[in-house]
Amino acid sequence: MTKFQDHCSNIVTTLTSALDSGNVQAWIKPWLSGPQGRTYPRSVSTGRTYSGLNSLMLAFSGYSNPWWLTFKQVKNLGGSVRKGEKATTVFFWKWLQKEEEGEVKRIPLFKTFNVFNIEQCDVPAEELTKLDARLDRICGPATNLSVEDAITAAQTACLDWCNGEGVQVHDGGDQACYIPSLDCIHMPEVKQFKDGNKGYAQTLAHECCHATGAKSRLGRKLDGGFGSKDYAREELVAEIGAAMIMVNTGTDLNEEQCVAYLKNWLDRCGEDATALNYGATRAEKAAAMILGTTEEAATPEQKEVAMA
Repeated sequence: MTKFQDHCSNIVTTLTSALDSGNVQAWIKPWLSGPQGRTYPRSVSTGRTYSGLNSLMLAFSGYSNPWWLTFKQVKNLGGSVRKGEKATTVFFWKWLQKEEEGEVKRIPLFKTFNVFNIEQCDVPAEELTKLDARLDRICGPATNLSVEDAITAAQTACLDWCNGEGVQVHDGGDQACYIPSLDCIHMPEVKQFKDGNKGYAQTLAHECCHATGAKSRLGRKLDGGFGSKDYAREELVAEIGAAMIMVNTGTDLNEEQCVAYLKNWLDRCGEDATALNYGATRAEKAAAMILGTTEEAATPEQKEVAMA
């Protein structure tokens, strides 16, 4: 696991440096921009979004086009990588089981791949048209909602999910929290938020992401004490997941709130370099559960190439 941990540590250093420098726009906007997940980095091979730190690093590269592919895949499309363009490194890792002397051992497999954004390539126009159509098929046609309608869409998505799962939402009081033992969410009233419905929707999305971690759902560890590693990891899941829900419904983030959360819990990544990867990967699953989104199926071989 050493190579994987080292790779995660380098990525965390890059991202936290951007936060510490106050470059909030550079950290958030390229990663979380555009409704319906249309700008999330995606593999041309599978159509699926990259996960965890791969997603963060590809988005942090600053390209607006979601499609990424290997040098070989560019060639397969009849295109070429432009001279002087630099690849971005993404990784794939998993546990392998190997039997030695009658004992089954777990061995980590870690690979890195170099990929290019489609904007770095010259690709035939008909192939670009196919990719645009493919994105519409995966995400649906692009829509432009008003600010108010987008906020309503985010809040409605969360409340509909809660109703479907039997998670009760209680408004009133001064604390927002998810209570695992009761499988319920407590929220302040809308009027208690400085930015009204927007703040309510983003906070509700955060608590709903916590609720996805229940044993009957995604089964994350929700009983970590305040300040523990498990607690910090879960907070990363909830805040990144909430951000994904907001932007997928076309709602701008309350960036000050989001960054404050991320900076607070990323400080703990110095001791656990894989915490951010854990948070980002589980956040994607939590947001997908709440939004009910699905993606194109991929074979195991395609998943490996796409680092999904």
